[in-house]
Amino acid sequence: MAAVIEANVPVTARVISGVVRTYSHDVDTLVMLDHVVKNDLGLDQRPCALNGRASLVLEDPGLRIVSEHGEGQEWLTQEVVGLLPFTDGVLDFLPSPSWQEQLSWEADPRDPLVWSRDGRRVAWFERFFGPPRDVWPGDFVHRQPVLGRWVCAVEEWQRIAEIMGKPIRRTREKLGRIVKH
Repeated sequence: MAAVIEANVPVTARVISGVVRTYSHDVDTLVMLDHVVKNDLGLDQRPCALNGRASLVLEDPGLRIVSEHGEGQEWLTQEVVGLLPFTDGVLDFLPSPSWQEQLSWEADPRDPLVWSRDGRRVAWFERFFGPPRDVWPGDFVHRQPVLGRWVCAVEEWQRIAEIMGKPIRRTREKLGRIVKH
């Protein structure tokens, strides 16, 4: 399933992080892909941000409520966590502070889902929707397959490796059983 996150990305771009959610008759599936650029201890302790509204990227990263990454680790994105999902209102990953601090990327104030460097678009967020699930009477539209991902220009991917270290791909899969009424 992780390959779906990287599918149909042009050769001029690379996936930084992404999530695919899909639903079937019996199982809800969530697959996440992200990258760590420094991992001294070998353990994956991802940074998490509470409340993933896209407008947060325009705020000072120090104002975010964040669970920091593990010691000796540096991730390219922060996973968004919270008590309740706000369907299509939040991102699953937020850019890490390193996008500004180390890579000199800046969010577009008119569209925080587009980042640039020296006036050139270098990273952006994409979201694709599949057909709504129609398994049970009263199925909700938010239970349709969704793919969301942060993508960057391939030249910037090379800069990430030069400045921060070679990105190491990490994937996770969460399965949930549907409760039948």
